[in-house]
Amino acid sequence: MLRNVAAILAVPLIACTLWLSIRLGGISRQAVAVHEISALPGTVTKVSLPDGTIAWLNGGSSLKYPEKFTRKTRELSMSGEAYFEVNSDRMHPFTVHTSSLDVTAVGTSFNVQAYQTDSLVSVTLAEGIVEVDMKDAEATLVPGSRVIYNINSGTHEISSGEPYRWCSWKDGVLMFRNDPLSYVFKRLGQIYNTEFIVDEDIQDDPYYATFKNDPLDRILVLLSKTAPISYRSAGETEAVSGKEIIEVYCRK
Repeated sequence: MLRNVAAILAVPLIACTLWLSIRLGGISRQAVAVHEISALPGTVTKVSLPDGTIAWLNGGSSLKYPEKFTRKTRELSMSGEAYFEVNSDRMHPFTVHTSSLDVTAVGTSFNVQAYQTDSLVSVTLAEGIVEVDMKDAEATLVPGSRVIYNINSGTHEISSGEPYRWCSWKDGVLMFRNDPLSYVFKRLGQIYNTEFIVDEDIQDDPYYATFKNDPLDRILVLLSKTAPISYRSAGETEAVSGKEIIEVYCRK
C-alpha cells in the first residue's frame, strides 16, 4: 500500500522537478549579461568581442553585445560608426543591427556608419562578402563596394572604390578627397560631437586633405590655413546634447 502511495506521489514530484528544470534552464539562457561600450568624441575605441571578432568604435559611437554568443547567430547592435574584423565561423553568421538596416557576414571586414542624427546610413566592405538588409531592399556587397541607404526616401545606391578612404578613421586618419566642405564639417561634427553651422557660400567648395591623430582645434586651424574660411564659437552649447556650436564662414 505504501509503495503504491509513494509511486503515486512520485509522478507529480518528477513532473514538477522537470517543469522547474525547464523554467530555470530557460531563465539561465536568457540571463546572459549584455555589455555596452561607448567611444568618447574624438577618440577611437577598440573592442574584442566574445567570438574573437575585433571592433573599432569611432567617436560618439556605441556598441551593445552579449557576454557570450549562445545562439546559432552572433548578433549585436550599434549606433554611430564601427569597423569590424569578423572572426570566420560559417556555422554562426555574424549580424550587426542598426536602427535602419542589418548587416550579416560569416567572416569578413566592413565598416558601418549609422549615426542616429543622420538620414544617410552606409556600409563599406573591405574584405569578403556581406548581406545588407535595408527594410524594403537587400544588397550583396563585394570587396571595394559601398552602399548608401537614404532613410527618408527608402532608396539606396551602390558604388565602388578604394574602401580605405571610408575605413581609415580606425587608424586615426581622416581622408577627404575633393569632398564639399558641407560634408567635411558634417563628418567632423559626427566624430567630435560638435555642431557646425556652415555658410551657404562655401558649402559646395571642394576640399582635399588628410588628418592623422589630430584634435579638433588643430584640424580647424589647418582648415582655416588651407581653405578660404574662418570660424568662431557661437558661445553656447545645446542643453540636451551638450554639443558646442561653431560657425564657419567665408574669409574675405
